[in-house]
Amino acid sequence: MEIKYIPSILIVDDQPEICTVMRDLISSYLPAVEVVIAGSAKEGLGLIVERAFDCALIDVKMPVMDGIEMSCRIKELHQPIYIILVSGYPVSQEEIDRICDANIDDFIHKPLNADLFIGRLKIMLRHQHKTREYNARIHCLLDTIEALVDTRRGCG
Repeated sequence: MEIKYIPSILIVDDQPEICTVMRDLISSYLPAVEVVIAGSAKEGLGLIVERAFDCALIDVKMPVMDGIEMSCRIKELHQPIYIILVSGYPVSQEEIDRICDANIDDFIHKPLNADLFIGRLKIMLRHQHKTREYNARIHCLLDTIEALVDTRRGCG
Protein backbone atom coordinates (compact mmCIF):
# COMPACT_ATOMS: atom_id res chain seq x y z
CA MET A 1 0.00 0.00 0.00
CA GLU A 2 1.42 3.38 -1.04
CA ILE A 3 1.31 6.21 1.48
CA LYS A 4 0.00 9.48 0.01
CA TYR A 5 2.44 12.35 0.28
CA ILE A 6 0.92 15.48 1.80
CA PRO A 7 3.24 18.50 1.63
CA SER A 8 3.47 20.53 4.81
CA ILE A 9 4.61 24.03 5.74
CA LEU A 10 5.32 25.38 9.20
CA ILE A 11 4.80 29.12 9.74
CA VAL A 12 6.68 30.59 12.72
CA ASP A 13 5.87 34.17 13.66
CA ASP A 14 5.10 35.90 16.95
CA GLN A 15 2.39 38.02 15.28
CA PRO A 16 -0.80 35.92 14.92
CA GLU A 17 -2.22 38.16 12.19
CA ILE A 18 0.86 37.55 10.00
CA CYS A 19 0.49 33.80 10.51
CA THR A 20 -3.17 34.01 9.49
CA VAL A 21 -2.43 36.02 6.34
CA MET A 22 0.32 33.59 5.24
CA ARG A 23 -1.81 30.54 6.07
CA ASP A 24 -4.81 31.90 4.16
CA LEU A 25 -2.65 32.84 1.17
CA ILE A 26 -1.04 29.40 1.02
CA SER A 27 -4.36 27.61 1.52
CA SER A 28 -6.07 29.59 -1.25
CA TYR A 29 -3.34 28.89 -3.84
CA LEU A 30 -2.12 25.50 -2.60
CA PRO A 31 -5.11 23.78 -0.97
CA ALA A 32 -3.39 20.37 -0.85
CA VAL A 33 -0.67 21.73 1.44
CA GLU A 34 -1.00 21.27 5.19
CA VAL A 35 -0.16 24.49 7.05
CA VAL A 36 0.79 24.49 10.74
CA ILE A 37 1.34 27.64 12.80
CA ALA A 38 3.71 28.25 15.72
CA GLY A 39 3.71 31.50 17.69
CA SER A 40 7.35 31.30 18.78
CA ALA A 41 10.68 29.77 17.82
CA LYS A 42 10.50 27.43 20.83
CA GLU A 43 7.05 26.16 19.81
CA GLY A 44 8.22 25.77 16.20
CA LEU A 45 11.29 23.75 17.22
CA GLY A 46 9.06 21.48 19.31
CA LEU A 47 6.85 20.81 16.30
CA ILE A 48 9.85 20.11 14.06
CA VAL A 49 11.20 17.57 16.56
CA GLU A 50 7.78 15.84 16.65
CA ARG A 51 7.18 15.57 12.90
CA ALA A 52 8.53 16.28 9.43
CA PHE A 53 7.83 19.46 7.48
CA ASP A 54 8.82 20.30 3.92
CA CYS A 55 9.29 23.97 4.66
CA ALA A 56 9.49 26.41 7.53
CA LEU A 57 8.59 30.06 6.98
CA ILE A 58 10.29 31.79 9.90
CA ASP A 59 10.10 35.44 10.94
CA VAL A 60 13.54 36.95 11.46
CA LYS A 61 12.68 39.21 14.41
CA MET A 62 11.00 37.37 17.29
CA PRO A 63 11.45 37.72 21.05
CA VAL A 64 13.60 35.25 23.03
CA MET A 65 14.98 33.44 19.98
CA ASP A 66 15.14 35.08 16.55
CA GLY A 67 14.52 33.30 13.27
CA ILE A 68 18.21 33.02 12.43
CA GLU A 69 19.00 31.23 15.70
CA MET A 70 15.99 28.97 15.20
CA SER A 71 17.23 28.13 11.70
CA CYS A 72 20.67 27.20 13.09
CA ARG A 73 19.02 24.88 15.61
CA ILE A 74 16.94 23.25 12.88
CA LYS A 75 20.11 22.60 10.86
CA GLU A 76 21.67 20.98 13.97
CA LEU A 77 18.74 18.53 14.03
CA HIS A 78 19.68 17.42 10.47
CA GLN A 79 16.05 17.70 9.38
CA PRO A 80 15.52 17.81 5.60
CA ILE A 81 13.51 21.02 5.83
CA TYR A 82 13.65 23.99 3.46
CA ILE A 83 14.02 27.19 5.49
CA ILE A 84 12.68 30.51 4.29
CA LEU A 85 13.27 33.52 6.51
CA VAL A 86 10.71 36.31 6.32
CA SER A 87 11.14 39.90 7.49
CA GLY A 88 9.16 43.10 7.35
CA TYR A 89 12.06 45.13 8.71
CA PRO A 90 15.33 46.22 7.16
CA VAL A 91 17.98 43.57 7.73
CA SER A 92 21.35 44.69 9.12
CA GLN A 93 24.69 43.62 7.68
CA GLU A 94 25.26 41.54 10.82
CA GLU A 95 21.95 39.72 10.22
CA ILE A 96 22.84 39.19 6.56
CA ASP A 97 26.16 37.65 7.64
CA ARG A 98 24.35 35.42 10.17
CA ILE A 99 21.83 34.36 7.50
CA CYS A 100 24.67 33.40 5.14
CA ASP A 101 26.54 31.54 7.90
CA ALA A 102 23.36 29.66 8.85
CA ASN A 103 22.96 28.30 5.31
CA ILE A 104 19.36 29.53 4.99
CA ASP A 105 17.62 28.38 1.80
CA ASP A 106 15.69 31.55 0.96
CA PHE A 107 14.72 35.00 2.23
CA ILE A 108 11.49 36.94 1.55
CA HIS A 109 10.55 40.50 2.52
CA LYS A 110 7.13 41.48 3.86
CA PRO A 111 4.73 42.65 2.65
CA LEU A 112 4.51 39.54 0.54
CA ASN A 113 4.04 39.65 -3.21
CA ALA A 114 1.48 36.83 -3.54
CA ASP A 115 2.59 35.61 -6.99
CA LEU A 116 6.29 35.60 -6.10
CA PHE A 117 5.64 34.02 -2.69
CA ILE A 118 3.46 31.20 -4.06
CA GLY A 119 5.84 30.65 -6.99
CA ARG A 120 8.77 30.15 -4.63
CA LEU A 121 6.73 27.78 -2.47
CA LYS A 122 5.73 25.71 -5.53
CA ILE A 123 9.37 25.39 -6.61
CA MET A 124 10.43 24.43 -3.08
CA LEU A 125 7.63 21.86 -2.69
CA ARG A 126 8.49 20.28 -6.06
CA HIS A 127 12.14 20.05 -5.00
CA GLN A 128 11.24 18.57 -1.59
CA HIS A 129 8.94 15.99 -3.21
CA LYS A 130 11.67 14.89 -5.62
CA THR A 131 14.14 14.68 -2.74
CA ARG A 132 11.74 12.48 -0.74
CA GLU A 133 11.22 10.20 -3.77
CA TYR A 134 14.99 9.96 -4.31
CA ASN A 135 15.63 9.15 -0.63
CA ALA A 136 12.88 6.49 -0.66
CA ARG A 137 14.51 4.83 -3.68
CA ILE A 138 17.91 4.87 -1.98
CA HIS A 139 16.46 3.27 1.16
CA CYS A 140 14.75 0.62 -0.97
CA LEU A 141 18.03 -0.16 -2.77
CA LEU A 142 19.92 -0.33 0.54
CA ASP A 143 17.30 -2.74 1.92
CA THR A 144 17.66 -4.89 -1.22
CA ILE A 145 21.46 -4.92 -0.93
CA GLU A 146 21.25 -5.80 2.75
CA ALA A 147 18.87 -8.68 1.99
CA LEU A 148 21.23 -9.98 -0.72
CA VAL A 149 24.20 -9.81 1.65
CA ASP A 150 22.21 -11.67 4.32
CA THR A 151 21.23 -14.32 1.75
CA ARG A 152 24.88 -14.78 0.67
CA ARG A 153 25.96 -15.15 4.28
CA GLY A 154 23.35 -17.85 4.78
CA CYS A 155 24.60 -19.78 1.70
CA GLY A 156 28.25 -19.81 2.77
